[in-house]
Amino acid sequence: MKSITLLLSVIVCASLLSACGKKGEESTGAVTARPEKKAKKPKAEDSAAAPAAPAAETSAPAQPERPVMTHLEALNLVVDQFGGYYGRPPYKLEELVEKRLLPRLPEPTPGKRFDLITDKKTRSAHVVEVPN
Repeated sequence: MKSITLLLSVIVCASLLSACGKKGEESTGAVTARPEKKAKKPKAEDSAAAPAAPAAETSAPAQPERPVMTHLEALNLVVDQFGGYYGRPPYKLEELVEKRLLPRLPEPTPGKRFDLITDKKTRSAHVVEVPN
């Protein structure tokens, strides 16, 4: 019984898939070709009467520059996400890597290190860059 049901479902699927491509066919089974559209060529009279248009610029329009996020801003963003996920600030920065919110901690500016400051009253934390 299962094999009959499976066979019928395969036949129905095959017939539906084969019917999908028959949109442009007539009832006789012949495929009708769509006529090609040809671009209009400008007449010599039109080009002489109209002044030449300035050449279009090939470069893309200037997009506003996005500000680049520093490592410190990115760390603070991940610390906020950690607080949203776990309901508490991280105990240490390495916990962000342990919980797989970051693949690794970014390198601080030479001569400095990242430090995690936790405010126990507001249960929030932020990262600062302090000298070594």
